[in-house]
Amino acid sequence: MMVESKQISLLILVVLYRCDITKSETIKSLSSCNRILPKDYHIVVWDNSQQRQSDTELEYLDKSFTSSEYQCIGENLSLAKVYNSIINKYKGRFQFINIWDQDSEISENYYNEFNSLLNNNKVGVYLPQVYQGDLLVSPGLMGVFRGRYLRNKRLGLISSNKIIGISSGLIIDADVLNNVSFEENLNLYGIDTCFFLDYANKYNSLYVLKYQLKHSMSAFEEEPVEKKVMRHNDWKYSMAEVAKRKGLFSALLIKIYVFVVSVKVSIKYKSNTMFNNAI
Repeated sequence: MMVESKQISLLILVVLYRCDITKSETIKSLSSCNRILPKDYHIVVWDNSQQRQSDTELEYLDKSFTSSEYQCIGENLSLAKVYNSIINKYKGRFQFINIWDQDSEISENYYNEFNSLLNNNKVGVYLPQVYQGDLLVSPGLMGVFRGRYLRNKRLGLISSNKIIGISSGLIIDADVLNNVSFEENLNLYGIDTCFFLDYANKYNSLYVLKYQLKHSMSAFEEEPVEKKVMRHNDWKYSMAEVAKRKGLFSALLIKIYVFVVSVKVSIKYKSNTMFNNAI
């Protein structure tokens, strides 16, 4: 069911790609959280696949949520363009936007913690802890020329200076989006990093939730070389965007770092003509 002009306290955006609605861990998890979501929430499922979902899948979405919407334009847009498109469509009508990928497992504790903070904290960004195995991968820290993992866990209200993170699970106050947007020049890598760097230039603090999400990179590790070429080129371009947000010294170090990494990657895949041509 699609809302027309009602006010929305929590706008939930789930991005799918080649995944049935009924098989999305995120959507199934959100459905189980229905009873603690605010009454005036609205969920948007953006499908980046070429083909629309079947009527059966759309019926499942409609029955699972009191207020939902499905969008598919048959094109795999960059996540930045998807995020900005939905933000602009609902501009002035929502208080917070909550962003998710398709395979996150969410419990009621996530929303219970967020709800408990609303009366006592006025913060622009809330983000969960994201783990890959036992390694905390978000939030992280932007160093002089590259991101790195935090040595010590930081929870609660913290300085936004140099903090970067993963967008899945992110909750953003609508007021922030009047001053900060997602970088549409980027296709894959760097979208999250640039958002957090831009946010830190405008706002002094953010909130790290106690809630922990699990994240897997195994799909990337098992990709064919052709996919790795694409990702490497996207990464190089994203680092150029990051460099624009740093001082001259850091920007120079970033360029040197990108060159060194590219040479190492070229050597690693030296037998693959496609990779060497791309580098």
